Amino acid sequence: MTKSGEEAKFIVGGEIPIVTTDAEGKQTVTWRQYGVKLTINPQVTRNGKLDTALHPQVSRLDWANAVDYGNGQLPAIKSSEVNTKVVIPDGATVAIGGLIQSYKSETIKKIPVLGEIPILGSLFKSKAYQERRSELLVLVTPRIIKLDQGAKDLMDVDNVFKKKKKLEFNLKSRNKGTNK
Repeated sequence: MTKSGEEAKFIVGGEIPIVTTDAEGKQTVTWRQYGVKLTINPQVTRNGKLDTALHPQVSRLDWANAVDYGNGQLPAIKSSEVNTKVVIPDGATVAIGGLIQSYKSETIKKIPVLGEIPILGSLFKSKAYQERRSELLVLVTPRIIKLDQGAKDLMDVDNVFKKKKKLEFNLKSRNKGTNK
């Protein structure tokens, strides 16, 4: 849930460290997210429609393009994303596709020792290739929720704390006045 004109994010995935080195040799680690991410920014128009910016993104670790670092490897990140803006009626559904990911893998199975013998080893091992393709389809149905004033105050956390502090101040002032 978000307010009109404010951005909301939905993220399912993880983070991976990205190490960079400056000209002086100082290393810095920054974290980059991967997985499925949806950013939405709805704006209610005067005629009750939703002018909505949508940014779905799907990314995964790409070990095929990993770089050597220290004693290990750091994977690259492969991603697909779409940026779009739509004006839709309240409660209508928008479908966004085209977020395609393809995966290729090679698996080698072999009998220990025998599979490593030059020339004859190929008789004791097998290779399997696999290619998968997936497409993420994002369905978004934004709805306008009209709230009464009491519910609006509860949603505005800053407003709640300000009112609480003001009430505490007023109570303290009254208590000081009665103790004189």
